[in-house]
This record gives sequence, C-alpha cells and structure tokens, in this order.
Amino acid sequence: MGEINSAGPIVIGQQNLSLSEALAKSGGLDKLTAEDSGVLIFRRADDSNSVARIFGLDMSNPGGMLLAGEFILNPSDVVYIKATNFSQYNSFISQILPTVTAAFQIDSLFQ
Repeated sequence: MGEINSAGPIVIGQQNLSLSEALAKSGGLDKLTAEDSGVLIFRRADDSNSVARIFGLDMSNPGGMLLAGEFILNPSDVVYIKATNFSQYNSFISQILPTVTAAFQIDSLFQ
C-alpha cells in the first residue's frame, strides 16, 4: 500500500518471501512520491490479547536495503510506503485547487 508502483496483494505461498522480494514483485517504490526512509510493516498479533506490531525500515541507506532482504513477511503482513512531504503537499494542493478556483470564479461574477 502507499507509494508503490503496483499496490495489491502478493501471494506468499509455501516459500518464505522477504520484504525486498515483495517490493520487487510490486514494481518497487514510486521514484517520484515514495519516502524511502518510511517503509512500514504492520503485523497482526499472534493472539487476540496482544496489539499489532509495527516495524519501520529506512531503505535510503545500504543497511536498510540489506535488512529488507532478511525481513521475512508473514501472510497477513501489510506493507505501507509513506509519501514524501512534497508529494503530500502536491496532493493537498491538487485536492483544494478546484474549490479555490471555483470560489474565485464565483467572486468574479459578482464584481
């Protein structure tokens, strides 16, 4: 989920699947919008009395990339890639721009 080229479920099957393999199967991080230091893995608790665990990984350095190759995913894990601050700003602007444009057009009609 998040800023990945092809978001969606990945079948793990009988063999272990590392985080880096899963990211590769999803087309990798989006080069324009992904925050490579913001890779989050959400893992359900083993029992109903525990809380879910969240793992954070910084793939902006070689150590993080190495760990991604060793981090084995569970079938119910959810991987989320954060957006960069600039990407979040652009998204906000693109969502609010039609409203602001409409307000200026309505204002200009009454002047």
